Amino acid sequence: MMSKQNPSSTTKPEPPQHPSGGEIANALATVNMVSTAIVSELELDELIKLIGEQMRQTFKADIVYVALYDEARNMVYFPYQYGDVIESRPFGDGLTEQILSSGKPLLINEDLMQRTVELSVKHSGKQASSYLGVPVFVNRRTLGVISVQSTKSEGRFSEDDARLLTTIAANMGVAMHNAQLFQASERRAREMAVLAEVGREILASLDLSVVLQRVSKLAQELLAADHSAIFLPDETGQIFRAIVAEGEVAEQILADTIYLGQGIIGDLAHRAEAAVINQPYDDPRVLDIPGTEYTSDEKLMVAPLLSGDQVNGIMAVWRAGSSFTSADLNFLQGLTRLGAIAIENARLFKAAEEARATAESARLEAEQANQAKSAFLANMTHELRTPL
Repeated sequence: MMSKQNPSSTTKPEPPQHPSGGEIANALATVNMVSTAIVSELELDELIKLIGEQMRQTFKADIVYVALYDEARNMVYFPYQYGDVIESRPFGDGLTEQILSSGKPLLINEDLMQRTVELSVKHSGKQASSYLGVPVFVNRRTLGVISVQSTKSEGRFSEDDARLLTTIAANMGVAMHNAQLFQASERRAREMAVLAEVGREILASLDLSVVLQRVSKLAQELLAADHSAIFLPDETGQIFRAIVAEGEVAEQILADTIYLGQGIIGDLAHRAEAAVINQPYDDPRVLDIPGTEYTSDEKLMVAPLLSGDQVNGIMAVWRAGSSFTSADLNFLQGLTRLGAIAIENARLFKAAEEARATAESARLEAEQANQAKSAFLANMTHELRTPL
């Protein structure tokens, strides 16, 4: 990967310019101001907006953007932008991707178009005269870029600006990591509360369909899924049908049949395994649900409802867009464990009811036998007492 150098280095070198005491003080004040502002912000969206606004004011830039890289989807997003409109895009060959790949700052102060040709990259959006972009590291991975640009003049940014922006980006990376940890903690607390609530509902209700409907609905809501369903096996254990389903294609899911060992869901049921399949149409096991349309970016996540080693059901959730994660799968498995408990409780209750009914039937038969015996003895006594 080519290193990023100031294009002015190709011209006659100028004597090094050392920042004055006042410039150093201003830079330190800027870093301190930004650090103080972001250290207490734990909402990622607000944090990014705050960083963007601070950079716009600090560098008096005509264009500012904060880019984030989604590794799972291989997409680049621009949650903050000022002075230009930049669409989200697959990881490509732009200036942003060059910085993400190299992990190094990029300063271009003149001949921007010529420099992009030399770097074999593309510059989209408004034409800038000066460009400065630096990487944002989150937990040692390059997951973002901050860029400030001038559309009016070349030579707008200096190496000192690059160092200042790099320092701010480092603080942003730490703040983003903290925000992600906070969001993960908040999510975990919310999920634990939901699981506890469902557990209480299971104890309070023996209506299996109601409990499983609740589990399926919660999976759809908390996992931001488009569709969710729980499939139960027939008496042979070879055929699974949905007992509950959520989403626009719920009717099609309810009408579908899953055969053990066939398709992604059937195969995972056969192996009693949970899995995230973020590219199901690249999976040779994939089977379409009749009556549904093809969705190119659809994701699938599946987890069995287990009682020991026995598969008593299987749950699936689908969504378009963002990929499912291991944290998503952990939560789904928490829900399926509760669903399995509900199924087992319903089975035990049914068995107890059948045993009670059998016992009651036996008691009634015994009473009838006793009554018949008493009647027989009474008749015999009467016959014996009757003179011949």
